[in-house]
Amino acid sequence: MDRYLLLDFATFVRAVDALGGIEVDVPAPIVDTEYPTPDYGVTTIRFEPGLQPMDGERALIYVRTRHSDGDFGRSQRQLQVLQALAVKAIQPDTWPRLPELYQVLRDGVVTDLTPSDGLALLQLASALASGEVKAATLEEATTPWVTPGGAWVLLPNGRAIEQIVTELFGPG
Repeated sequence: MDRYLLLDFATFVRAVDALGGIEVDVPAPIVDTEYPTPDYGVTTIRFEPGLQPMDGERALIYVRTRHSDGDFGRSQRQLQVLQALAVKAIQPDTWPRLPELYQVLRDGVVTDLTPSDGLALLQLASALASGEVKAATLEEATTPWVTPGGAWVLLPNGRAIEQIVTELFGPG
């Protein structure tokens, strides 16, 4: 795979904290009674709707939780947090924190990106921050199904997926 960027949960937490935290507008209440703990147990987590400041730990919980609304909701939250990170990073009052963020990412990220890819990442961050990035999930283009072996899978609807791709990228 070309152009990957891999970071672990601890690096994610440190990156959010290096920026001084983020603000996320939680659209609906979230209650997950099965959120995993580091000791392989579970705990209950809650998010009330509305604009909320989040440090790295809270942001990690927000992007990882899925028992209240599933993988598609989690995917939407992950994009929302990426947008919040981009918004925070381009604010002039955050710029003095960017060297710390750079150090966190340099120490905790594995990637094949080159320094020349940096400009593309800055453009992506700007597009994310301004809401110009288009995104979609395939929730409406799949049907849940349980295999004979008990695995939960999604069966794709090819026409619906094609329509979503056309809406995002245009025909052809």
